[in-house]
Amino acid sequence: MLTLGTGVGGCVMVEGHIMRGSHGEPPEIGAMILDDGGPSRASGRPGSLESLACAAGFLAAYREAGGRKPVGSVKNLFSLAGSDPQAAAAIDGIARRIAQAIGSLTNALVVDGCVTGGGIAQAGEELVGRIDRHLPSFTWPLLFNGLTLVPAAHGSGAGLIGVASLAAEALP
Repeated sequence: MLTLGTGVGGCVMVEGHIMRGSHGEPPEIGAMILDDGGPSRASGRPGSLESLACAAGFLAAYREAGGRKPVGSVKNLFSLAGSDPQAAAAIDGIARRIAQAIGSLTNALVVDGCVTGGGIAQAGEELVGRIDRHLPSFTWPLLFNGLTLVPAAHGSGAGLIGVASLAAEALP
């Protein structure tokens, strides 16, 4: 599960159980370093997935691509993608980074799929399709053939539902 919004988070499930560290801590998927010379935005880690693919990262990528329109939100950026080449380039560049992260996780953990959720993932096919096109560049061919990428059934509420579920599990 990869949640994309103000920040980037997620979880890894193995045989129906959320993977945790030895002290119960979740994996910090957003902290994956994809470009050690990249920007430090949300996470403070240069070039982390979170810095690149959070909401601020999308808007900064648009400005860095030469975009001049006042977009104000990631939703507006996606609505420009069909008519503004800088918006399309910014989204595609970040989709490539997301594919890099998903491919790396797939290669290391042999995952079967990735569910995308959070506010940014509500862009649907405009984002998922771009990620899917870049996945072969980062995923071992044998593992890519079994990999599926799907939107979260509960949309932007998926992360909140997951956190509530973890909290419920922790209660005596």
